[in-house]
Amino acid sequence: LAYLELGHLYKETQHYELATKSLEKAFNAMAQVTPNRRALCATDLGVCYALLQNHEQACHWWKTAISVYPMLLHPYLNLGHALENQGVFEEAEYYFRQASEIAPHDSRACYNLARLYSKLEAWEKAIEQYERQLIFEPNNPWIHSDVANCYLQQGNILRGKDHLLKTVELDPEGEAGRCAQFIIEGLHAAEV
Repeated sequence: LAYLELGHLYKETQHYELATKSLEKAFNAMAQVTPNRRALCATDLGVCYALLQNHEQACHWWKTAISVYPMLLHPYLNLGHALENQGVFEEAEYYFRQASEIAPHDSRACYNLARLYSKLEAWEKAIEQYERQLIFEPNNPWIHSDVANCYLQQGNILRGKDHLLKTVELDPEGEAGRCAQFIIEGLHAAEV
């Protein structure tokens, strides 16, 4: 516990190198601790290594967290992000899908999959994930904006406009609404 608390203190004060040393000692001393706590420690280790730009060690510790306690969501999301940033899209998709299975009511996995599919221009898959996210957050104007973008990329102007109009309705004075209004005006100008 002392190593764990010291590691968290170092992490909070942005002394990540010292945090990794303390957290590794804590992890190694946690043989009799619940798997959930060991996995949380391994996840924190991964975060500290990521903040030190040591992505190989970060991924190692997140995978360790998963092997210790497969029901913890954050290591899957962290691995997905790290792999996506490295351009390893197929493996990133795997971890985001695993996150979705572990926490089917958590919209973060949907959002991450949708973003990944958009990068890959897999518009149908992206739309499917954004639509799932809308189940959790039906009044989020940015999700409607993202869905609209996917439909527009497919050439489906009517469906795209529907979501742009919903974006404007939900956020008439905000950035999402203003952007959507700008796109709608551009679409009208193209029709003329």
